[in-house]
Order: sequence, then C-alpha cells, then structure tokens
Amino acid sequence: MPTIDYAYEIPYTVDPRNNRSFPRLLVRLTNLAEPSRAIDTDVFLDSGAEISLFDPQYAAILGLDLTSAPARQWGSSVRGLALEGKLHRISIAHDLVGEFDLEVGFAERSISRNLLGRDFFNCVQIGFRERHLTLYLTPSP
Repeated sequence: MPTIDYAYEIPYTVDPRNNRSFPRLLVRLTNLAEPSRAIDTDVFLDSGAEISLFDPQYAAILGLDLTSAPARQWGSSVRGLALEGKLHRISIAHDLVGEFDLEVGFAERSISRNLLGRDFFNCVQIGFRERHLTLYLTPSP
C-alpha cells in the first residue's frame, strides 16, 4: 500500500456554537478585479460540497454584484432545505498551501458556515483523520 506524505498537519478546531471539533482553515478571499477588496474568514472543509459556498455578506465586502452573477442551486440538505446562490470567480489563499482562483458560490441568504468544497480539494492534497481530529494538507504540484 502506498504511503502518502503531507506537508502540514493541522488540528481540528472547536466550534463554539456546539463545542464540537471540525476541520477549519483561515483563508483570505480576494476580488480578482479589485485586489484591494479582500477579507480573512474562517471556513469549514466539507467533502460533501461540490463547490465552495460563502455567506452573502462576503460578496458585499468584496464588492461583487450578486444580481448579475449566474445562479446555482445547492441540493437539499439533511433538513430538506434547498439553497440558491450566485457564482463568482475569486481568489482563495491560505498561508501554508497557496492561492487559487476558483468559481465559488455566494448564498442568497445568510448561512451559518462558510464551506470549502471539492473545488478547493482539487487544488491540494488533503487527508482527514477523524479519530485524531487532524487535517493533512500538501500543495498540489
């Protein structure tokens, strides 16, 4: 069986809302057209999310117009709630693994967690060890 080496080992962090540990990262979101418009935010890593999704307040901070962006619907959640959002291409940067330009969604209504999905996972080598509450990352070549 092949061995996978990761450059970074990052412990999960506790979500104060429910006192449970989750894989989270601090990332910088940047408007590609106006690089001075950027914000740092905490995001949850979600292997079930095809595309990363952010709260609409971040679109406003980045100066993105949600009314003119293409729409996308995210499938029903466990609670059966469908969510619609708008797609925009932005930069997502993390201190350890680098910066990536991705088309991400901004929800049309407030969401409780910003999510990094498989679009981000495509840019890095990622591993999870739930038993050890540890996330492993390596920048993809």
